[in-house]
Amino acid sequence: MSSSAGSSARPSRRRPAVPTDSGGLFGRLDALAGGWTDDALAHAVASGRTVRIKRGVFALATECGDRGPDALRQANLRLARATARLCTRAVLSHASSAIAYDLPTVCALDRPCLTVPAGTALRRLSQVHLHRATLAAQDVTSVGGLPATGPARTVLALAREHGVDAGVAAADAALHLGRTSLTALEHALGQCAGWPGRAAAGKTVRLCDGRAESALESLSRLRLARFAVPPPEPQVELGDEWGRFVGR
Repeated sequence: MSSSAGSSARPSRRRPAVPTDSGGLFGRLDALAGGWTDDALAHAVASGRTVRIKRGVFALATECGDRGPDALRQANLRLARATARLCTRAVLSHASSAIAYDLPTVCALDRPCLTVPAGTALRRLSQVHLHRATLAAQDVTSVGGLPATGPARTVLALAREHGVDAGVAAADAALHLGRTSLTALEHALGQCAGWPGRAAAGKTVRLCDGRAESALESLSRLRLARFAVPPPEPQVELGDEWGRFVGR
């Protein structure tokens, strides 16, 4: 039986879209301001449409369906970003900052990395690897709307924590992509005097080469050096006997 013309339409159960940040995250207060309720959020999580990343920080399930080799990197960065949203003193650093800059990470990615100054309350900073350090204004930049250590400091932090392989792979990429310069790396190295892992950072600066176009190319160059093989000349163009381009 058709409804009468004067009857009211059934109210829609569709919730308004929640504005997410550039990393696909939104907070509880964002959702409430957008017309959601706590019950609606709980139902969205229970139904699998929304994922709770941290207490009070969520992402749409479509933003968390990572597959392939980058899945672990994106999960690391997502948790780092969610945690940083809860602590204004936290800065993305080390591997998490490298992922934000799209640099290779030749290291374990089981826990996101954040740097905080001494005296920071740690109640909301669980599930992450915390580094305590004083960061000057010039040591911090913004990536995706959140503070992160600058590219040069990020590269050397990777080297100091994870060794030369991790440092050189990231340094080569940062130079190749124009994220940093050799001068900036040398300046950042000067700030590391007396820090743990400074020797690995120094070796990273000496061995990096922005002509490398992949982490595997960087690592193969390091392996050749360890066996005293003369260093290769990267990206050489080859031609035939008539001077026509053959390959690179």
